[in-house]
Amino acid sequence: MRDPEMFKYDVRVRERMLRGGRITVEEVSSLLQALPDVESECEEVLLPQPALDLAATAAAATRQTAYSPAPALTEVQEDESQTDEEAEA
Repeated sequence: MRDPEMFKYDVRVRERMLRGGRITVEEVSSLLQALPDVESECEEVLLPQPALDLAATAAAATRQTAYSPAPALTEVQEDESQTDEEAEA
């Protein structure tokens, strides 16, 4: 960012700045409304994103379900036929 003052509006820190009272919701709204519409000047760039690929996600889910789940943890049942003192003796 060229203007250090604009850093506080960066989406990565905006929530923290709002909570800290350094900026207000009204300031953010007015800044966003003042931005020019440059959609017509944009060019779409298609890049493969395997993490967002639904087919890859479904295949990974299938692989995960191919294994049996670990057994549920249960409380250890103490043997009531022998007390702690008897076990130490």
